[in-house]
Amino acid sequence: MRSLETTLATALTVLLSACSATKEAAPPPAPAAAAPFAYALSLGLADLTDRSQDLVLGVERLLTALENRDIDAARTAYINARAPYEEIEVLRAAFPDLHLAIDGQAADLPGGELDPAFRGFHAVELHIFARADHRAALPLAEQLYGDVQELRRRLINPVELDAAATFATLIERTGELAWSTVSSREEQWSDATLTVIRYSLIGVHDVYRHFAGPLADRDTVLAEQVDRAYRKALEVIAKDFPVGEVYGTPYSIVDRAKRRRIADACVSLRSRLIDASRVLGLDGGRS
Repeated sequence: MRSLETTLATALTVLLSACSATKEAAPPPAPAAAAPFAYALSLGLADLTDRSQDLVLGVERLLTALENRDIDAARTAYINARAPYEEIEVLRAAFPDLHLAIDGQAADLPGGELDPAFRGFHAVELHIFARADHRAALPLAEQLYGDVQELRRRLINPVELDAAATFATLIERTGELAWSTVSSREEQWSDATLTVIRYSLIGVHDVYRHFAGPLADRDTVLAEQVDRAYRKALEVIAKDFPVGEVYGTPYSIVDRAKRRRIADACVSLRSRLIDASRVLGLDGGRS
């Protein structure tokens, strides 16, 4: 009996010690909180990653046309390839080096068109539209093809995005459309400025639309205003694009009044996006 009592006492002591240790043990660390709007960003990134395949195929067609010495086909392929890149460009904060390589402009470089860093779409544009020189354009197109393939690889990896920085780029891009692109600075040789404006707006919306639900939860009226501003911006140029066509009315024949309407529509969208960034807490003190 004494042996049994001793055994029971020992077992009870072990059990109480285990319970005490469990109570005193530190709780496991809580999982890290997800970055703000991580899901919305992931959906926008997925949309534009899909679009990057169109970009790669578009530049491949451009390269093939140049290899075949077909300037007309190269010009068409160039414009068709611009559309997907203008959509993807709203994520440029995630790939600044590639953005410069793919879409850098001569005016932004110390040496202008003679600068060794001048490459990408606009260097190709110069040679195929202004000079009809397929030989000069070919090595640049080969380089561009490698750059857009690298961009697609980066997007697939995937890219780590910051909601505030991404939203800031949407705002920045709509401002650029109103105050720079509308001047035809970007597509001065291809005359395809309307293509850039249209697909840049679509790219802004590709990302913003995934924030629309959270915004509506906070401010339904503002969410409706953003959507209305986006639709109005597209409506200004809707009739300039034949159904199914990427190339719209040549920008050189778009009159000043219409250019002003385009600029005003982009400014309106920018203002609503600024309001949205504040409501969503993504403004970072932006004025």
